[in-house]
Amino acid sequence: MSKRHTSNTNLTVISNGQYQGLNVNPRSLSAEYLDAILQTLQAAMNEHPRTFMVRFDLHLPQLNFRDSPVVYDSTVISKFFKSLDAKIQHNRLIKGREGKRVHPCTLRYIWARERACADTDHYHIAIFLNNDAYNHLGNYNRSGQNLSTKIVEAWASALGLDDYSTRHLVHFPEDTPVYYLNRNAPNYPQTFASAFFRLSYLAKLETKHYGDRTRSFGCSRI
Repeated sequence: MSKRHTSNTNLTVISNGQYQGLNVNPRSLSAEYLDAILQTLQAAMNEHPRTFMVRFDLHLPQLNFRDSPVVYDSTVISKFFKSLDAKIQHNRLIKGREGKRVHPCTLRYIWARERACADTDHYHIAIFLNNDAYNHLGNYNRSGQNLSTKIVEAWASALGLDDYSTRHLVHFPEDTPVYYLNRNAPNYPQTFASAFFRLSYLAKLETKHYGDRTRSFGCSRI
């Protein structure tokens, strides 16, 4: 018999470390979130057989942050992805005008909103891009035209802050922030499984809050 989450009975809880034959985080996870993660990853691979996956976190500023609004509503994460996609497509347009080869690049994403001991929410993010269009983050400790800068700029735009004030609110994990998935590579099953295991953390039920009429998890349209 399936176990339902006590705070959100629409969610099915699994905690056996397995989902559809793949290893997942051993914590209590939502089967519905895992299914959405798997579908998003598969959709990315179906369109771009060479996919570049990036994991990072976005933090909201402290409420007493001098230049920030008093509160941010649930639209802030939608604004971020809209801004990031616009920057990616603009970059492709510029390259085309310069006579450079331009690869198609659909932005797909997964996000999870959480709050642990902090006063403000933070978002765990994964994005998926065509590896032929993007294959590295660049130096995210410096300004520039690389992907990490676009991520910072998009978060700044969503928050209504300047880039300098936002940089410390974007965190790229030191432990494997990027994954390269190549459907035609001999090790593809292993890299796919490794990426899915990493993504399964976003499906954990702990530290997500329900009942406030805001979503705690979302992904791009399949």
